Amino acid sequence: MVSRRLTSGLGASKVAASDAFMGEADVIRWLMTALFLVAAAGTAAAECQVDRFSFGPGQTTETGMSVGSGQSCGVIVYAGARSRFDSVAIVARPRNGSLVPRSGVGVTYRSKPGYRGPDSFSFTITGQMTRGAGTATIRVSVNVR
Repeated sequence: MVSRRLTSGLGASKVAASDAFMGEADVIRWLMTALFLVAAAGTAAAECQVDRFSFGPGQTTETGMSVGSGQSCGVIVYAGARSRFDSVAIVARPRNGSLVPRSGVGVTYRSKPGYRGPDSFSFTITGQMTRGAGTATIRVSVNVR
């Protein structure tokens, strides 16, 4: 059985189609739903972009983010199916926005309305990761547009 997955936007809905069990009408409905989800998430995705990054216990990782002025953008941490994160802690708060931990999955940054320019923050995530258990530090440089 072949399976395809389309994901759009941060934390957006997922649509999966299985070739083995779908007729032509089902495939057309699936494609229309997928295109709707991409179009609906397109506006939010354009305002929030986070660079890919890798991390591990005991490591400090740097990444970047681009977000519209006054908009929110989330950094979701995922380290494989066997990973489990126990805590997220803010290490350094941004100067030109706010930062809220998202229990066990990352943080959400929101820039000050009207502000444009650089910002930064860092956070730690503790738990079981692909490369072992421990704490990883993630530093994020933000470009507010």
